[in-house]
Amino acid sequence: MTAAAGGSSAGDFCTLDAKLVARKQRDLGAALGSDAANQSQIVDDLLKDAPVTQSDLIAAAPPEPHRYLADLADPNKMDAMMDNMKGVNDWALKNCDAKYRPLFEWQDKFLGS
Repeated sequence: MTAAAGGSSAGDFCTLDAKLVARKQRDLGAALGSDAANQSQIVDDLLKDAPVTQSDLIAAAPPEPHRYLADLADPNKMDAMMDNMKGVNDWALKNCDAKYRPLFEWQDKFLGS
């Protein structure tokens, strides 16, 4: 794993990103009245810890996803929001542990792939 901008490894970033995606999946499932998200052991495992913030994710990000996350936080770059979200997710699909792949594939559907 490579060192991240904040001194963490890419694996740390992947785990944090997966936690954020797991929370989105669970929250969306709850809003839609679906228990499907709660049936995944990986989601259950990821949500045992304290919630991850966007700041946590940015601090752990390797250079490429860090650039996308920084652009997401820039109000002058809101026109590229979906492209930046997709950039982070595409990086995660290519570089993160296969155990997280179903989460990133789930999110990819919402990002218009």
